[in-house]
Amino acid sequence: MEFNDVLNRRHSCRAFAAQGVEQEKVDRILGAGRMAPTAVNKQPVHIWAVSRPETLEAIKGVTRSNYGAPLLLVVGCRPADAWVRCYDGKNGAEVDAAIVATYLMLAAKNEGLATLWVGSFAPAMLRAILPGAEVDGAATGGSRIV
Repeated sequence: MEFNDVLNRRHSCRAFAAQGVEQEKVDRILGAGRMAPTAVNKQPVHIWAVSRPETLEAIKGVTRSNYGAPLLLVVGCRPADAWVRCYDGKNGAEVDAAIVATYLMLAAKNEGLATLWVGSFAPAMLRAILPGAEVDGAATGGSRIV
């Protein structure tokens, strides 16, 4: 798909097909997330690819905004590992995570998949479900299937 087509066709989906996503597509999408720029290339971001039915079910208690998606890509960040602007102390972790999430969403659209940005969730409950999540954000490095 041409890049402008990806941009113009991406939309928020609230009704997902129940069929799973092929691993090759997941790998390409996660690869796009790893290529996303972060401040000073600190990479303070972690991506959880959630597809196990029991984990998807547990996440339903964290947010009502999953709409039956067979795969959730959860993006977290760790402020302690992020770049901090020296002029005013602004921490770049959340901006970095938003950039990574945007790359993931655009890559998913390029693969013919629908997406939804979800910001309404209970952080403490989500941290209890995802392995490696810590109180102040996500563990750094790679991606993990849960």
